Amino acid sequence: MKSRKIFRRRFFAGLALLAILLISGSSSVRAAAPVKNVLLLFSGRFYAPLSVEVEGAVRAAFQKASGVEVELFAETLDMARFDPDRHGPILADYLREKFSDRKLDLIICSLPQAARFLMKFRGELFPDTPVVYCLADEGELADLPRMPNIVGVPIRLPWKETLDLALEVHPDTRQVVVVAGTDAMARNFLRQTMAAFQPYETRFTFTYLTDRTLPQLLEDVANLPPRTVIIYCDMVRDASGRIYIGAEVAGLIAKAANAPVYAIGYTVFGRGIVGGHIVDYVAHANRAAEIGLRILAGEKPEAIPVEEVPSPPRFDARQLERWKIAESRLPAGSMVLYKEPSFWERYRLALIALAVSLLEGLLILRLVLAGARRRRSERRLAESRLEVDRLRGELAHVSRVMTVGGMTTAIAHELNQPLGAIMNNAQAGMHVLAKGEPRLDEIREILQDVAGDARRAADVIQRLRTLLRKTRQEMGPVEINAIIRELAAVVRTDALLRSVEIELDLAAGLPPVRGDQVQLQQVMLNIILNGIDAMGARGEGGRIRIRTERDRDGVLVSVRDEGPGIPADTLPHIFEAFYTTKAAGMGMGLAICRTIVEAHGGRIWAVNNPEGGATFQFSLPAGP
Repeated sequence: MKSRKIFRRRFFAGLALLAILLISGSSSVRAAAPVKNVLLLFSGRFYAPLSVEVEGAVRAAFQKASGVEVELFAETLDMARFDPDRHGPILADYLREKFSDRKLDLIICSLPQAARFLMKFRGELFPDTPVVYCLADEGELADLPRMPNIVGVPIRLPWKETLDLALEVHPDTRQVVVVAGTDAMARNFLRQTMAAFQPYETRFTFTYLTDRTLPQLLEDVANLPPRTVIIYCDMVRDASGRIYIGAEVAGLIAKAANAPVYAIGYTVFGRGIVGGHIVDYVAHANRAAEIGLRILAGEKPEAIPVEEVPSPPRFDARQLERWKIAESRLPAGSMVLYKEPSFWERYRLALIALAVSLLEGLLILRLVLAGARRRRSERRLAESRLEVDRLRGELAHVSRVMTVGGMTTAIAHELNQPLGAIMNNAQAGMHVLAKGEPRLDEIREILQDVAGDARRAADVIQRLRTLLRKTRQEMGPVEINAIIRELAAVVRTDALLRSVEIELDLAAGLPPVRGDQVQLQQVMLNIILNGIDAMGARGEGGRIRIRTERDRDGVLVSVRDEGPGIPADTLPHIFEAFYTTKAAGMGMGLAICRTIVEAHGGRIWAVNNPEGGATFQFSLPAGP
């Protein structure tokens, strides 16, 4: 068992070691993959804008490519300062010696001078190395013999198209001024423009400013006649032999000139010229790099199809504004660059933030105002409710006073009984005292009767005072049975005078309800007196049965009479204000009852009894 474990450990350790060796071996293989050597050959100086643009584009294309590692070299003819025909052999010897121990896999050259140099010395320098050239007009290489392993990005410099563009934008043109330096490139461009512009010489006056120093040239272009356009070729060297950067010269000329300047150079665009059919150096360099990568991958240069890179018309928006040229005058398909951003485009984020802040501020202000209005409304509503409660209390008090006023006879009868008994007892006591030797036990009995009758009269008055007092609403626990007993005692005499009997059927153990005692007394008083009035109107008397019971949410009170009942068309309206069936009624009693009951969280209703009469019921929720 132990030997098996040792075997497994050694087996897996061996597998791990083998995997490490395989991984390191593949890494070594990858590391050992040959690096492709590529030479960039420029016609102008390294720091010239065209050279910088081309090298940057080619280097970026190679860095993005996968599966190939390139070491990039760069050399220049510096033709602006050195004559390539005179110094060509010297440069060829230099390159031969420099790359004698290093095989070049690809050469990319820009501008026709570099291409001509390679084709002239290729046999003794790099006879088998593939060559890709760009930015070299095919017409400049037409006199050279065709060689294998050479392919180029085709280009035809759009001098004619640029002149047509300028004439279309400025249809009143009478004179065309062509500016060129004395260097080889400028002379080459000058020959091309002269050939391209020859058909126009019968329609326009052409002036070629070539043999001038830069200061002279700036003075000339500043004093051109009206209706003139300028075509800028290039100027790296002026008549004095001084060397410049062609793109910088274009900017100086455009700034000094009193006429619009057009050109085809990618590096001069944006420095003050109006526009032209601009040759995109970066696009040409990218196309050359793409062809070079295919060659490095094993394709034959002659088998690779190449397409011409378009040179669309481009305009500088700042110069359009300077020369008052509307965009509507530009031909279809024109590209307008360097547009000044609009106020919205420049401050869009700030304006959006400001708008959001303003909107938030407005919303907050609206909420604050709405809150203030709501608080005022709530305050007014609270004040209105207080006023309504006050008026309702006043009305309820008036109703109670009127109700009690209607019971004057019964109240007088209720008070006359104890008062009459007090009078009789007083006379009896005086009679006993007149006998000479009064008996004290008889006098004591008479006085006890007087005190009892006085208490009965005081109770009647106290009940009336409680019913008639004018107080603010005081909510608290109320025993509904106690209220009913009190009111039964108050209305008993009035009921008896009208042959009506009050019968109580009060359930024991009812929970207290939360309410105002005086208001609930008024509800019971109005309902009981309505029943007495209904039966008293017939003159036959009857019985009112008051019943309490516990219902689902609290207490249910029923007042059942034996009167004529309520007409069916009247029943839905009896709790409405100012609705009455009594000749002398105001129609407020039952409306007040409904208001009080609903304010206490309950409800009130009435139904006709099948055997006659009506039953008024109201329920109140139980409360602490």
